[in-house]
Amino acid sequence: MVVWIRTIQKRTALNLPVILSNCNALMEILRISHFDVNVMFVGRGYIKSLNLRYRRRNVVTDILAFPYFDVSGKKKYHVCQLYFKAEEF
Repeated sequence: MVVWIRTIQKRTALNLPVILSNCNALMEILRISHFDVNVMFVGRGYIKSLNLRYRRRNVVTDILAFPYFDVSGKKKYHVCQLYFKAEEF
């Protein structure tokens, strides 16, 4: 299991140890600890464009979650993608 945490915000402070701990705890609760999770913190415009492209809703939302998919190769990976709207300050 791997948790990737990425932000494309320039002025957003993230408490990475807390975020990683919460992701790991949630994965254990949901019994998906064998999954890889991609967590991204993005701005209003980016999350709005994702929402329009994949959900056909032209609105800003706080969270977008995409279901897992299998990545082929020597090992079989399950990957989930989560996008959070980060508040700039």
